[in-house]
Amino acid sequence: MLRKRWRTVTIAMVVIVLVGGGYAYYARTRQAQAAVEPQLQTATVRTGSIVVSATGSGTLIAARTIDLGFRTSEQVSEVLVEVGDHVEEGEVLAKVDDTSARIDLVQAELNLQSLTGAQAIADAQAALADAQAELKDATYKWQVNQPGHRATSETLDYAQAQLDIAQSQFESAQENYDGQAWRSSDDPSRVAAASQLGTARTAYYTALGNLNWYTGKPTEIEEAQLEAAVAQAEATVASAQAYLHELTGNSTAEDADASPSQALLQLRQAKLSVESAETELEATQIVAPIPGTVTSLDLIVGGESGEGSAISLADLSQPTLNVYLDESDLTMVAVGNEADVVFDAYPDLTLTGQVTEVYPELVTFEGVSAVQIIIELDANDPALPAQLPVGLSATVDVISARATNALLVSVDALRELSAGQYGVFVLEDGQLKLRTVEVGLMDLTSAEIVSGLEEGEIVSTGVVETGQ
Repeated sequence: MLRKRWRTVTIAMVVIVLVGGGYAYYARTRQAQAAVEPQLQTATVRTGSIVVSATGSGTLIAARTIDLGFRTSEQVSEVLVEVGDHVEEGEVLAKVDDTSARIDLVQAELNLQSLTGAQAIADAQAALADAQAELKDATYKWQVNQPGHRATSETLDYAQAQLDIAQSQFESAQENYDGQAWRSSDDPSRVAAASQLGTARTAYYTALGNLNWYTGKPTEIEEAQLEAAVAQAEATVASAQAYLHELTGNSTAEDADASPSQALLQLRQAKLSVESAETELEATQIVAPIPGTVTSLDLIVGGESGEGSAISLADLSQPTLNVYLDESDLTMVAVGNEADVVFDAYPDLTLTGQVTEVYPELVTFEGVSAVQIIIELDANDPALPAQLPVGLSATVDVISARATNALLVSVDALRELSAGQYGVFVLEDGQLKLRTVEVGLMDLTSAEIVSGLEEGEIVSTGVVETGQ
């Protein structure tokens, strides 16, 4: 009896164990199945700022650098600056011995004075007066030789009368001679008649020539000679005027067209000699052509100046950076773009600048093709450090576009429907609904929503699967 009851209890316990184990297995299986079901990920549409930029590395450079030196090797007499000094435009930086240059200038000035004194001016005035008189005479000769200008009507009448008288006397002398023809050739009467005839003939042809000249015109050769005489006289006057004007400092534009006289050429050469001597004297000094800072100096008083660069001057008034960007960022860079600059020496300070130049060709930087640009910092920025030595390294973000107070969503929420067309799944009443949106700026994590969403709405960014 006891053995039977024990068997019954044992069977019941086995059944209970089997049933309990089966339930536990079922429960674990359900939990595992629930664990692998995907979980919905969401994000809230928010308001914020988005910046699209390209990052590169830059180095602070001088806005302008000029190397200065002496043209010839001379002994240095003065060095008036040191490295780091700020100089103004026109400031003398160094000098060499100028004794020889000063002597040359004095000699050139004395020579010029001898050519421009009162006597030289008086001689030039006299030469001009003579040239003007010659021109007047040549012009008169040309005028009186032109048809209709050789004689007045009174002169023509007088010449005609003289011809008539000469013709009458010629005819009478001819008749008288013909009446003596029967006489011998040595007969005194015939000889006298022949002499009278010769005189009358000469008088007739002289009167005829005079009348013909008064009523005629010059030959082509004569006309050319007359015109050449006038032209030569005009050229002489122009040269004399140009010389006198040069002497008195009253040169005109017309003087440039005049053929220079020997005296004028000599005067101009003397002026050039003075200018050359002045240039040589100026060359004994190094003068700052721009305001700037002395960055290098290779001169010692008493030493030889040499003919190379002796002083380097840099314009540091406008902080400027030479920046390199990856060539893939080329489309994101343009003149006028803003830039954020952080120098390695000032890691907690962000300065602003602007792109002023984009080089037209790619360059090789650190072994790769790069875009080279120039950025100028805001020189009036109160945060600009006083110490910004050339050569400082910086990280530069060139701002391609920027939006503030914009509606933003995670880029994971965007679904590209077609090229340039996007949609977003919005959670409404527990259900996901696809809504078309207009997208503006986009970076690696966020996208600007121009239209289609409102701040605070919940959007799906996808699902995440979790394993056992």
